Amino acid sequence: MIVARLENTLDLTPSEYYSHQFPGISTNRTMVKVLCPFHDDTRPSLSINLEEGWYKCHACGEGGGGITKFHMARYSLSYKQTIKELEALKNG
Repeated sequence: MIVARLENTLDLTPSEYYSHQFPGISTNRTMVKVLCPFHDDTRPSLSINLEEGWYKCHACGEGGGGITKFHMARYSLSYKQTIKELEALKNG
């Protein structure tokens, strides 16, 4: 899968990426639950796997695999724009 290979070349781990997106999360765990940015969430309903990168909201159903998909969905970006932002995050 191209996205998975690209994420590996970015050298940005899911744990690093999600700690930028959700400051204060515990990165010494495999799974975390946070407020979902895809709907008006009042109780943490978004589960994130910090080792593999996949995510799933148990309230609105948004989910997918990898930080690229999450970033595209959260910010409504194209694939190309997403890769540029992830590269900047990695280098920055």
